[in-house]
Amino acid sequence: MRRTLIAATVALFGLSGFAEAPPGYVISYSVSDHGVTQMRGEALIAEDGDVSVQGSDRDGGHAFNATLYTTDEGLVLTTSLWRGNDKLAEPSLAMAKGGQAKMVIGGDQRRIVIEIVPAD
Repeated sequence: MRRTLIAATVALFGLSGFAEAPPGYVISYSVSDHGVTQMRGEALIAEDGDVSVQGSDRDGGHAFNATLYTTDEGLVLTTSLWRGNDKLAEPSLAMAKGGQAKMVIGGDQRRIVIEIVPAD
């Protein structure tokens, strides 16, 4: 009975009645001090979505927050990285829809890398 109902619904409305999920992207981030990685992570995010990743350790932990906005020109990724109560960075990246972007902040003492690529 249930299969018949589902088949009848698909036949009546077609598969176009189901909303497609917005394109997904993988965000990766890392923070290193003097060449030693202090935090690193990856998260999936959709267009017009947001994500928050938190971790804890003996030094108070970290948080990574990101929002991916759609614009007329493409996409804008806004992020913030925290170590305990200290804001490490708050970079934004602009990119084309379906594209990718990478930002490297800092040098040898503290280096922050944020990258976004389409999910497979």
